[in-house]
Amino acid sequence: MIPLLAASLFRCQVRYDETWAGLEFPVAYLDQPLKTGNPQVFLEAVKLCKEQFGKLNRQQTLTARVRRLMLEKEGGFPTLLATARHLNMTPRTLHRKLMEEGASYREILDDIRRRLAIVHLKANRLTIQEIAFTLGFSDLANFRRAFRRWEGMAPSDYQRQVPGIAATPSEHRRP
Repeated sequence: MIPLLAASLFRCQVRYDETWAGLEFPVAYLDQPLKTGNPQVFLEAVKLCKEQFGKLNRQQTLTARVRRLMLEKEGGFPTLLATARHLNMTPRTLHRKLMEEGASYREILDDIRRRLAIVHLKANRLTIQEIAFTLGFSDLANFRRAFRRWEGMAPSDYQRQVPGIAATPSEHRRP
């Protein structure tokens, strides 16, 4: 009953138990004007969005902006140079302003890696080696050293202590 309802509601084929959730449609549809679209209202909406985004950026600390930028970038964390360029400043200025806020690029990156490592270990979907690679560590030993510094124990020991996760270390198991 529900599959028929969803298909009739969306007027398209609906598939369940897929590896991703999303919509597929021909790219040509992107170039078609909206039937109820109003170009003037669209321009006003874009202007309003830009103003609100500018206010949001001004209200956030630089540390929060750097943190957000690191989390937004897929395929690795941006370097200090790339981060500075994105924020329209030199690396030296970025470093100085972060220091004024009591932070550093390295500390922010380290904290994000620590938090993401814990999330990945609790999710138990990746091996420890995959987590290390995902977080940008050059090898598994460097990740283990960093995790021991962060949490005082090896990643596999941490996983064993988390309720609901199998006792078998994830580095020897695939989901």
